[in-house]
Amino acid sequence: MSSSTSSRYRESAAVTAPTKVHDQHSTSFAEEHALDAIAKEAELRLQNQREQNREARQLRHKELEKKARDDDGGDSTSTPVTPSTPMSSSRSRIMNIDGTNNNAMGATTNSLLLQKFLNGDTDLRSIEQRDLRRLLSELETKYKTSMIANSSMYNEKQALRYQVDTFKDILDEHYETLNQAKRQLKEKSKVTNIFILILNLHFLESRSLVSFYSNNYIYI
Repeated sequence: MSSSTSSRYRESAAVTAPTKVHDQHSTSFAEEHALDAIAKEAELRLQNQREQNREARQLRHKELEKKARDDDGGDSTSTPVTPSTPMSSSRSRIMNIDGTNNNAMGATTNSLLLQKFLNGDTDLRSIEQRDLRRLLSELETKYKTSMIANSSMYNEKQALRYQVDTFKDILDEHYETLNQAKRQLKEKSKVTNIFILILNLHFLESRSLVSFYSNNYIYI
């Protein structure tokens, strides 16, 4: 009689122990599920914020392109203003004079005159009217060329900056995809572990039942 009682006690203890393990695992799984839900919500908010930042960058890039086109149009239609007001008014009067055909000798002389003027070796009051007209024309050409070059470099800089921002967005998307794949792998691993635990519980229960019936059969 005592042998039957002890065997039943062992069988009851064997069934109770897996049940406690199952309850602990269920509680841990619920906590992990809640943490995963919070992490998913945070990542969704972060993704929405990145999307808003991307749209803002695209809008800013379009505005910069429009501004650059307007600046290019303004440079091509307007006449640049020189620092000196008397020189500007003199240039306006001189530009009305016919004398636009320059030969090679005149161009060479004009370049030398411009070089001397830039070096400060020549005074404007000592320059003849024809040479002054050539000097102003060359200065105006160089000014327009430099303005176009600066505008082009500015547009290239903005385009490169936009490409960098785009690459950052692509990198963030790949990072999010990687995190999502990791989460899916983790969830599948959890499901697999649960199945393994259930199989182990069934195995232990079956083993306990077999042991129980075997002991009862031997006792009888």
